[in-house]
Amino acid sequence: MALSYVTYAGDAATTNFSVTFSYIQQSHVKVYLDGVLKTVTTDYTWFNPTTIQFLVAPGAGVVVRIERETTNTARLVDFQDAGNLTEYDLDTSADQLFYLVQEAQDDFTDLALSLDTDDKWNAESKIIKNVADPVADQDAATKLWSITAGNTALAAALVAQAAAEAAQTAAELAETNAAASETATAADLVQTNLDQISCAANATLTAADVISTNADAASTAADVLLTAADVVSTNADAAATAADLVQTNLDQISCDADATAAAASAVAAAASAASVDVSEFRNRRNLITNGCFRVWQRGDTFNLISSGAYSADQWLWTNNTAGAANIVRNKFSSTSFLTKNRLDVDISTAHASMAAGEYAYVQQNIEAVDIHDVKMGNAAARDLVLTFYHTHTKTGTHSVAVRNSAGNRSYVAEYTQSVADTAELATIVIPGDTVGTWLTEPGTVGLRLTFCLAVGSTFSTTAGSWSGGNYLGSSSQVNNLDNTANYFRIHEVQLESVDSGTTTATNFESRSFNEELSLCERYYEKSYELAAYAGDVDSNGIEVALLTGLNTAAKTYGTNVRFRTPKSVNPTVTTYSPNTGTSGKAYDYTATADINTTVSVQSETGFKWQATTASAANINLATQWVAVASL
Repeated sequence: MALSYVTYAGDAATTNFSVTFSYIQQSHVKVYLDGVLKTVTTDYTWFNPTTIQFLVAPGAGVVVRIERETTNTARLVDFQDAGNLTEYDLDTSADQLFYLVQEAQDDFTDLALSLDTDDKWNAESKIIKNVADPVADQDAATKLWSITAGNTALAAALVAQAAAEAAQTAAELAETNAAASETATAADLVQTNLDQISCAANATLTAADVISTNADAASTAADVLLTAADVVSTNADAAATAADLVQTNLDQISCDADATAAAASAVAAAASAASVDVSEFRNRRNLITNGCFRVWQRGDTFNLISSGAYSADQWLWTNNTAGAANIVRNKFSSTSFLTKNRLDVDISTAHASMAAGEYAYVQQNIEAVDIHDVKMGNAAARDLVLTFYHTHTKTGTHSVAVRNSAGNRSYVAEYTQSVADTAELATIVIPGDTVGTWLTEPGTVGLRLTFCLAVGSTFSTTAGSWSGGNYLGSSSQVNNLDNTANYFRIHEVQLESVDSGTTTATNFESRSFNEELSLCERYYEKSYELAAYAGDVDSNGIEVALLTGLNTAAKTYGTNVRFRTPKSVNPTVTTYSPNTGTSGKAYDYTATADINTTVSVQSETGFKWQATTASAANINLATQWVAVASL
């Protein structure tokens, strides 16, 4: 069974075909129809990571071949001294070598004859071509050689037949001459002999023509056989090269396996010697935080959400129109995707016409330290590849924008919703910006990723190039606010930094919930349990200041709190009474009453809260809190 390809027979109806093997990048997967290479987006698209979808169903009997062609001209991972050694990089390096060996094995299996148990070569009902002329009785012979040899034998038989007929004629002539000597004159005899000689000469000429024709055929056959010999020699060289490549790959796998074992030991030793730095969580492929939409610390439903408010963690809603929207967390059950959560924008108040300065969008602000290696703003800037699924009600042209913190460098790209309310994958390549100012310090916005719902002419531009201005969408952007029946939906959002010229993205990076939550808590953390939100009446997870044995009522009390995750900047902290949900309060369980609090933020790692109302001795205070450090 093939390890690196699969074939199907077209039926003029089926458009979706499964990719049955693993791969590193979608660009390594090639699709052929009857041996002709097809082009992604022009002839087919990726329906999901394991299925391709043809735009037109392959015809009946057409051979559909999907095969993996892993790059063998460059390493996909370049390990660096003192660099971060990740499981992803190790797996990618090993997979590249593993896949190359599989592909070489498939190529060798497809090209080679098999030796059966009876010690005879089996061509498996396939034609054998480019065979040399035989030199021994037991050598294989081509069809052309057999025909040429037959023609030569036929020519020899014709010559022999002509000679026999000439001899017969001579015998009859002798007999005739003997009879003629008694009844004819010498002149008649001479004339008869001349006639017989003429007939014999004609027969000889005919035989000569046959021999000449066969000689030409033999010459042509010789040329064909010489050409076949050249092809056989070329194929032998190619087979030798392939064998060398297989051996090289096997050697490399052995070396990488040793390196992997050594690296694993080093990682284990380092982990036992020191705690993991939080910055290590930033070393990931997907620059987007919560692109899976699994973390919603502020709530699941946001009716008539205000402009400038967050819904899902790290996803900001901005709207300066008369239109309004609800944002909800949509949990769906499809098995076609890697995640089960989606951000749904439901238009609750329509806005049919956009004025020049109006806009509405969903945005994520990416911290500057996370785009440092993208090198925006200089000649070494790397490209970005953005992928996401969109399930909009409004069909037609939509747009996304990438902007710097100051809003004076913008790149707008377009994508199309072809079928209403149907999940479709968008893949957009964004070239690196070699000019402009892009921040790289912690606690600052490095890059703004904007999904545009509607935009007026002031903030729209032509898509496909960097602009020195603040643009949110293209001039062809549809108006998703024009009808209350409209939904705007996105999920599995991924933004990757890639080498220049890379046009495909890797599969969506599905991180664990705890890791995704930790990334979100750098900007928003709460003491509440996950299912409770700021202002809820909830006693689970409270911060308690329990002081007993005090004999004075003139004191105020509180406690220090250390964040689970260091914040991007010194956060704004608000306390809430666990008894009433009132902000700026703690609950005094001794006096059974809310009391006022004050908060002192010490750094991005923690804060102190304190009651400002005097309490009696033997007090028992508690509060809930929320820390906000959004960019």
